[in-house]
Amino acid sequence: MTTHRVRGNAVRACFWFIALAALLWTFRDLKLGRVLALFAELGPFGVLLAWTPQALGLALETVAWQRIFHALGSRVSYKALVRVRLASEALSLSLPAGALLAEPCKVPLLERHAKLSAPTAVAGILARKCLLLESQGVFIGCAALLGCAALGHGARSHAATFMLVLGGAALVVFSTGVCTRFVFARGRAARSVQRLLERLPSQLLRSKLQAQRESFARTDGDLGKFFRSPLRWQLEASAGFLGVWALESVETYVCLHLLGAAPSFGQVAAVEVSLALVRHLVFVLPAGLGLQDAGYALLFSALGLADATEVVAAFLVLKRAKEIGLIALGFGLLSSDKLRQGLGQSAAAQLPRSTVANGKTATPRAGYLAKRV
Repeated sequence: MTTHRVRGNAVRACFWFIALAALLWTFRDLKLGRVLALFAELGPFGVLLAWTPQALGLALETVAWQRIFHALGSRVSYKALVRVRLASEALSLSLPAGALLAEPCKVPLLERHAKLSAPTAVAGILARKCLLLESQGVFIGCAALLGCAALGHGARSHAATFMLVLGGAALVVFSTGVCTRFVFARGRAARSVQRLLERLPSQLLRSKLQAQRESFARTDGDLGKFFRSPLRWQLEASAGFLGVWALESVETYVCLHLLGAAPSFGQVAAVEVSLALVRHLVFVLPAGLGLQDAGYALLFSALGLADATEVVAAFLVLKRAKEIGLIALGFGLLSSDKLRQGLGQSAAAQLPRSTVANGKTATPRAGYLAKRV
């Protein structure tokens, strides 16, 4: 095992230890009977209602992403994008650094299910990421204003600090999105990355990059095409992503009210964006496991939420159960892809081979079947 890998494992183990310690310390005085009572009061209908904002967010984000591909001139089916979104979400939620690993996995999924070329798929992913950054920056700023007003009632001494921190975060995130937009709009980002990679001391890598030069150029062309498209199309997609960020706070707000708590929406939005930033910083933990959970309990306790430990524990069970369901659904879709691919290869191998005039053999039906499957 290399020194680099040993250090990486040590860093991950350190994060896991801190997350577990924070989780155990935060819920050390948890009253399990009270948590079970909250679930009994919630009932099956309450569980479905609590999970509804996530479903709406998935639908809204898929429509926004579909709008991006339409601006690129590709008519992508809604069903295909939902499938890709669910599969990538399963990877993002379940793997260490899943948020980073899920992005490149979307390219083959879009090629397979949306019938897109790799350059167009990459351009759609990068354009989506840019609009997500811009819309997240806007929402963090709005949450800072709402949260500052809400914190003014129970934590006046911390309101200014909170406003400053979240306001700064909003500025950084939004500015990053805007700068990314200008870089992509110039239509030279992918080729610049290619030239940078070609400087690495690897002849094999350089040869592969040179063979893909046309794909890099097409990606640049698609990115430039999107960011030069009518502003109305871009705003429609951005509005969809902004709605997705808002629905994350709506989900928490609905869940807590169903469990008997009564925080304001401003308080919930402030907590959500704060923990979203924490989750981005500790991306080595799947879905911020441990640290995000402890963060909910600590922040809502600081806001004076009654029975905060038990209410937040019940809320986290709802949230994590929903995520487990998404992971199971996503990996089920990935497994079905593998199964269909295996069946297609098996069927292609069993088809009779046809002989052509020049003495060579061909399997046109096999190739057709493999593509269809």
